[in-house]
Amino acid sequence: MITQFDHLTLYTKDLAAHRTILESLGYKLRFQATPNNPQIKKPLVEHFSPTHKLALFDLPGSLSIELIEESQPSGYSSCIVPIFENVPEKHVEHVGTAMRFGSLDVHEAKLKGLEAPVFVTKGAGSVKFTSYALMTNDIAANAAVWKALGWKQVTDAQFTFASPIHGFASDLFLANAVIQTPVKLDCEGFNYVALVSTSAKKERERLMKAGLEVTELEEHRVNGKVLDLFFITGKNVQPTEVLGLHS
Repeated sequence: MITQFDHLTLYTKDLAAHRTILESLGYKLRFQATPNNPQIKKPLVEHFSPTHKLALFDLPGSLSIELIEESQPSGYSSCIVPIFENVPEKHVEHVGTAMRFGSLDVHEAKLKGLEAPVFVTKGAGSVKFTSYALMTNDIAANAAVWKALGWKQVTDAQFTFASPIHGFASDLFLANAVIQTPVKLDCEGFNYVALVSTSAKKERERLMKAGLEVTELEEHRVNGKVLDLFFITGKNVQPTEVLGLHS
C-alpha cells in the first residue's frame, strides 16, 4: 500500500546553487549523500553515472524535493511542473500565461536562478507546494497508473491523495502537451516523483497484476537505510519511483 509521496526529484547541474534557491523558499536540508545509482535506471536515462550526489529537502506542510546533481543532463524536456503557492514576488523573475487547475488559479513562471518551469499562485501566507502538473501526450495512460496506485480521481485529469503520514492532501493534474518520447529521467528540471509503500515488493507484484509495466526490484542503500525500489514505466507513461524498507 502506498502511504506517502516521498519527494519530487529535480535534476540540476549545480546542486549548491539550487540548495540556496530551495532554502530561500523555506526548505530545510534533511540529508545529503553520494550513493550508488540504481542499475534499474540505466534504460531510463540518457547518461548513466555509477554514483550521484543528492540532497533531500523538507518544508512543513509541503511535498519534499530531492536535488540530484547531473553534470551532463539529457537534452529532453522535463514533464513535471510543480505548483508553488504564495511565492513572494522577490523570488519570481517572470510571470507568464494564466490558467486554472482545479480550484487553483496559477501562472506559468520562472523563479530566480531556477531554469525549470513552475506554476505559481498569488496569495498571503507561507510558501506551499502540495500540487503539481504532469504534461503528457497520453492522459489516459498516465491516469491508469495513478488510479492503480490508489489516487482518488476527481475529474478525468485531476487526482488527489491524502497521505496518512503527511496529514495533508496532494493533487496531481494531467495536462495535454507535446513532449519528447521516450521520457528520460536525467533531463534538467523536475522529472519524477517517488512514493513510499509498506512493501515495494508486494506493490510491484500488485501493479504487474493490474497490467502496469515495471522495472526489476532493486536493493538500494542511502542515508543509512536499505531500501527496495522499482520504477513504473510504459509507453507514454511518466516513470514513477516506488520505494520501501528492504524486506
